[in-house]
Amino acid sequence: MGILGVSIDELYDARVRLEAMQLVQTFSQVDQQRHYVYEMHAPVTPGAFFADDLLGILLFDTVGEERYEELVHEFELTPVRRQDMHNVSLQFSDVFNLVAAQATQPPAAVSAAKDAVIPAGTGSPEIAGVRLDWDLLANLVGNTNIQSGALAQNQHALQQLAGFYGLDEPTLAAQIGQALDLLTGKLDMARLRSNVEQQFERGHTRHFAPRGSDATATSTNANAQVTVQPSQPSDQREQEMLTRAKSMTPREFINAAKQARDSRMFASRSEIKALQRLADRGIFSPATINVMVDYALRTSDNGNVSEKFLDLLANSWAQAGVHTPEQALTQIHEYAAGNTKQQQRSKRRSNSKRGGRSEPVPEWAKNDYVAPKEAVSADTQAQLNAQLQELARKRQQKKEQ
Repeated sequence: MGILGVSIDELYDARVRLEAMQLVQTFSQVDQQRHYVYEMHAPVTPGAFFADDLLGILLFDTVGEERYEELVHEFELTPVRRQDMHNVSLQFSDVFNLVAAQATQPPAAVSAAKDAVIPAGTGSPEIAGVRLDWDLLANLVGNTNIQSGALAQNQHALQQLAGFYGLDEPTLAAQIGQALDLLTGKLDMARLRSNVEQQFERGHTRHFAPRGSDATATSTNANAQVTVQPSQPSDQREQEMLTRAKSMTPREFINAAKQARDSRMFASRSEIKALQRLADRGIFSPATINVMVDYALRTSDNGNVSEKFLDLLANSWAQAGVHTPEQALTQIHEYAAGNTKQQQRSKRRSNSKRGGRSEPVPEWAKNDYVAPKEAVSADTQAQLNAQLQELARKRQQKKEQ
């Protein structure tokens, strides 16, 4: 900002433009505080630039047709040799002498450099363990009237949506087609999320059994088995839960966890939005989020997931360095045993307060304290008696009057 002399808004606008052009990739991590890392990518070659429809159209709209043609001519290759010329250039081996053994068996450092020094590429970073085939998705929505660049503009949101609901490219493409404006081709992300949620609910709706039926009794027994206090974890239950957490999306997991407690239970809109916002932050993998949901449901009094509790848990786990579902279980066990760093710091502060200098308790602060009676001298007693007699005489005079 100081070098360019621009405001924070101008700098942010320039950054997101570079991100959209795949020249910058931004990464975020929460440790003691939030950190940002900016990965710079080299621009594409002129040939690749003009071969890309999105980049070419953007440049054409920005500079106009005349300047666009001038730029194309500037980067056109002009041959410098004729067909009747012969190449008399020397070969590599004609100029440089190499040891034959090293030519066939490169040194270890040379072999290692092949893997270390590689192009950074222009692909989008993987988010929360989910990778979409963007070329396939672009081909699938190619027959719609989607705006140019809409997929790239909403890439992060689409990737998180696919990971949250477990959508493949054909399913996501079909949902995108239903969320497009018929006239402008603009992608309505709010409508897309709503449609995906409705489709999920239709696919996971069960016929609820009335109270007192066998199904209800079964769900009640399942509830008794699932509800385990964090301080007394069951290895078998946790192993089964961990398997489900790794094989299910967060949306599927909370739906299954709710119905495991009672077949009539369902995830509310506030719970779904809370999980979506947590997933959009890209802090934890879907499996780790599922472990968090399981812990939140088991410790909740009303069987619901609170966004406030999720935020507190997420910040605590991020500070503790939790990245995997196994680490999340370890953190839950340590908290139940009172061994987390935060709990230990609280204990030390509490002990330091109690372990201060001890002073004797004064007599007046004790429960059985009785105030001593003060001794009155004879002269003081005579003065008090005289004052009482004078007051009695004055009252008598007032009555007589």
